Amino acid sequence: MCRDIPSPYLTNSEAAAYLRIKPRTLANMRNNGLGPAHRKHGGRVVYTIEDLIAWSNSTRRGGK
Repeated sequence: MCRDIPSPYLTNSEAAAYLRIKPRTLANMRNNGLGPAHRKHGGRVVYTIEDLIAWSNSTRRGGK
C-alpha cells in the first residue's frame, strides 16, 4: 500500500474527527441510514470532505 499519495477519502475515524463526533456515533448514524453520504471501496467505508460539509450544512438550525 502506497502511503505517499494523499487520498481525498477519509476513513470513519478521520471523518468522525473532522466532524468532532465519536467514530461509533458516525457508524451508528450510517447504519441507521442517517449521516453523511459515504462510499465503499473494497468493503471499506470512506467519506469525502465535500460530503461531510454538505451533510453538516443540511443539519444547520436557526439563524438566517
